[in-house]
Amino acid sequence: MKLAYLVARYPAVSQTFVVGEVLGLRAQGLEVNTLAIRRSPPQEVLSRVDREAFDSTYAVLPPRPWDFLRAHVRALVRDPL
Repeated sequence: MKLAYLVARYPAVSQTFVVGEVLGLRAQGLEVNTLAIRRSPPQEVLSRVDREAFDSTYAVLPPRPWDFLRAHVRALVRDPL
């Protein structure tokens, strides 16, 4: 089973219960993807667990340059006008 967690910012100190839930679900063998609207600032990533969550979480904002470019090229190819 695949699950996704969508939160405003992740990892964040206020989201420690979510980190615990994600780790628990993964320990049970479930595939859990974490998504955040905004990436947490690197200075707020305090522990090894938070670093792993930071590295594996897809953040919508700010857009990653490669993802941003790829999306625009794809849109241009699909509908050049």
